[in-house]
Amino acid sequence: MAATRRPREAFLRALKAAVPSAEAVLLICRSGVRSHAAAHAAFEAGHVRVYNVLEGFEGQIDHRRQRGHVNGWRFHGLPWEQD
Repeated sequence: MAATRRPREAFLRALKAAVPSAEAVLLICRSGVRSHAAAHAAFEAGHVRVYNVLEGFEGQIDHRRQRGHVNGWRFHGLPWEQD
């Protein structure tokens, strides 16, 4: 259990250092699962304007076991760039 708490605590410390609790926070991950958990943790820690990108960047796995063909930020043609 301690191993799962450390990343969460480190995330919350970094979030607190980077973003005031009254500011909006937008979270996204590959599928939306981890960002959902992060948004919940951030809200519990006092960030009241926390938003999760529900479908994530690449979305759900399709019938071919691939991402990016069903939903997600990229699938919907929303803006992004890679550096």
